[in-house]
Amino acid sequence: MAKEITIDVNARVTVSDEMASRCLRLLEMWQNDNPDKMIIRDTVQTTEGVRFVFYIRDKMRGEQE
Repeated sequence: MAKEITIDVNARVTVSDEMASRCLRLLEMWQNDNPDKMIIRDTVQTTEGVRFVFYIRDKMRGEQE
């Protein structure tokens, strides 16, 4: 007979400033390779506080990806 086990896990991922800086360099390379697109940041208020949402927009069509 199989038994069911439930485990709740609370995890938090942190990113160092150095890692964020490396990610920004990657985004710079992508942006340079895709001048027809742009990265947009929106600020969203949630019950937990302010969150930032990033998305890609085509400069010519103004469409969100």
